[in-house]
Order: sequence, then structure tokens, then C-alpha cells
Amino acid sequence: MKLGIYARGLSEKSGGVKEYIESLTKELIKNIAKEDKLFIIHNNKQDFFSSNKSNVKEIKINSSNKLFCDFIKSPEIINSLKLDVCLFPKNVVPFGIKCKKILTIHDLAYYLPEYNAYPLLDTIYMRIMIKNSCKRADKIIAISKNTKKDIQDILKISENKIKVIYEAADSKYKKLNNKERLKQIKEKYRLPERFILFTGGISPRKNIIRLIKAFNVLAIKEKNIHLVITGSKEWNSSKEERLINSNKNIKKISFVEGKDMPRIYNLAEVYAYPSLYEGFGLPILEAQACGCPVLCSDTSSCPEVAGGSAHFVYPYSVKEIYNGMQKILENKRYKNTLIKKGYKNSKKFDWKKTAKETLGVMKNV
Repeated sequence: MKLGIYARGLSEKSGGVKEYIESLTKELIKNIAKEDKLFIIHNNKQDFFSSNKSNVKEIKINSSNKLFCDFIKSPEIINSLKLDVCLFPKNVVPFGIKCKKILTIHDLAYYLPEYNAYPLLDTIYMRIMIKNSCKRADKIIAISKNTKKDIQDILKISENKIKVIYEAADSKYKKLNNKERLKQIKEKYRLPERFILFTGGISPRKNIIRLIKAFNVLAIKEKNIHLVITGSKEWNSSKEERLINSNKNIKKISFVEGKDMPRIYNLAEVYAYPSLYEGFGLPILEAQACGCPVLCSDTSSCPEVAGGSAHFVYPYSVKEIYNGMQKILENKRYKNTLIKKGYKNSKKFDWKKTAKETLGVMKNV
């Protein structure tokens, strides 16, 4: 069979969707059968995976314009390859694709105005495109049961058309014992000695304002604790930015190199993720794989991903977020229990399994 993956999302600087596309494609390359061919279409200037397999080929689109790539060049390339099936791993299927189409849906935040997740024009555009793409796709991959339920409830898509296939933490996320290397990372990013970590884009649905309010109460008691926030400024985040900049115990790092992120997880005392809504919540597994105890929301997909291995909080309660962080910091036995349970939980999710299940869906259609 001739299989394809439209991996334009690889050109983004960072984010959960990029992690998904990169990790999944690496495993697809490893697990592709000799008699099959895999074509990876993206708009990076160089080959992204450098595979030496003769049945794997990267095809590059020479443009950074997303609409041009999605709706003009990708259909032209995909149709010229005469693929049997193509995977579209980022919420949208371009028009005019002649082969079988598999679509990955990461979340439906665009349809949930209470989270104020994206700008108005982006929201209108994606609401139209996601619903239309789901109807045209031959099969839909949902990255969690929670996302599958949203697709059924909001878009009225038949359950039989949807397959849940989980993400996983990349193999680079692991416990590290090289104290010298960890010290170098601490110096590189000027990290404090003790800190609570949050990663992700700064936007309303990430619930950073309540996290900061809880941290401000905690910092009165824990004088030497800091809050480190990594991630770029996104939609409607001016209030979050003001709160971050007004507190000397909060450090913001706008961009972290991918190879450094596991080391920062290893250095953190607690990973705090009180997000209001997530399609999966990949940072939960990344932190757990690095031996960092996790505090996360008891809403959307977070309980599904974390199982019983995290400290859960109602994300709208500043008091619960504060109490949770304080308990993890002060109760060493509880903290160690979370670390052990979390590490074990992270091993339940595996990219090899994800790739094999994805290949199974591609072949079945």
C-alpha cells in the first residue's frame, strides 16, 4: 500500500500537536512494512527524519503559507502520488483529496466559547473546517475518550466512525541522573533552586490566573519557592502577562529547546497543570516520565490520562490548587507516592502502540 501523512504541523516551533506529529511519524517509519511505502509531506526546508529506508520518502513544500500548503499544494502532491490512504494529523482535511482520508482530532475547544480559547476569526474558520473535515473523513482518530465524546456530542458524528488512539510521552522524557548536565540547564535558563513548573501556551483556558493566585498564597508560607512558566504568549493573555511580570518569584521562559524540556521537568518540584479543558494533556505524561509529581485538573481528559497517579483539583478553585501544591511540597511520603505512581502510569502509554494502531486504521479503510 501507498500511505501518506500530511505533516505540515512539523514547521511549528513547539506545542502538543507538533509533538504528536513528530513522535507518531518517527514510529510509523520504524513500523512500516517492507512491502508498503510511506510518504511524509511537510513544508520544512530540510528532511525532518533523515530515514535511510528505501520505502520512506519526505516530500517538501517550498512555502510557509499555511493556506497555500493546505489547500493548493498538498492536494496536488497527494493526488499525484496516487496514495491509497493519507493521514491528516491536525484537525483539517484539505478539499479535493482523492484517496482515503483519516483525520486526527485533538480537541474541540473551538466549539466551547466558555473557554475563550482562540480569536474570533480563527474560531469561525475552524468550526467550519473541523465539522466539514469530520464528515469527509473515512475514519476519525480521537486522542482520548473525552475527545471522542465531544466529537459525538458536538458534531453529531457516529461512534462507529471514531477510533480512540492515545498519545504518549516521547522517549526523550525520562529520569536523569547527570547532575552536571542538570546544573548546566539550570544556569542556561537561570532557573531558581526550587520551583513549581507550568508548561504550555499562555491563554485563558490554561487557567494561569488561578494558578498564579494560588501560588501567591503559597509563596507567603514557602519563602524560597518559585513558579516557572514556559510557553509563548497566545490569545487574550494580557492579564496573565501582567500578573507574571508583577511577581519576582515567577519566572517566564518564552521558548525552551525541545531537548532541554525533559531536564527542566527533572528539576521541578511539582508540575502544575490546572487547565480548564484539554483534548489529551500530554505534559502530564511528560512530567511523570521525568519523575516529577503532577497536580492537574479533574476535568476533560486529564483524569483519563493521569488515572489515579496525580493530585486532582477542581480548576475553578484557587483554594484547591493552593492546597494541592502545598500538600505535595510538604508531605514527602505523598510526593514520593505520586512520583512512583506517575512514572508507572506514563509507561502505560507507548508511541509504538500508537503507531501500530494508527497503521491498522490506515490499512482497514
